[in-house]
Amino acid sequence: MKETAWFGGFFDGEGCVQIKPTNGSDCENYRCGANVSQRNEQPLREFKNRWGGVLNKWKNKKYNTYSWGWQINGQESLKFFKDIYPYTIVKKSEIALAIEFLELGEHRKGVPSEILTRRREIYQCHRDIKDEQKRYGKY
Repeated sequence: MKETAWFGGFFDGEGCVQIKPTNGSDCENYRCGANVSQRNEQPLREFKNRWGGVLNKWKNKKYNTYSWGWQINGQESLKFFKDIYPYTIVKKSEIALAIEFLELGEHRKGVPSEILTRRREIYQCHRDIKDEQKRYGKY
């Protein structure tokens, strides 16, 4: 439990919940996941070891430094969000939306209209939270 609390706090400060429309698709749909980026690889490797996902490295040409990013998407991210939810403060409402989104199930094509409608609503709620955080300097 103590370790999960650490992950929750780390994600609360450094992570990002993503709920976005999919691009390049012939039908409307949305996707959901999480990511964390920073210069130190080791904490992000711990996320990958525990929950899966992918770990990437890229070079910041302007500062000649490297950064690391951990990302987990779709149904694979549901366990992650459920595990850290009790230990978050700042992103708790975003994580609650992500959990609800993911519990609607995996639908890539031919999404039932009631699920698509709810995904659209969740996406808009998430956008509203992000906009409010930017407006009040919480993000």
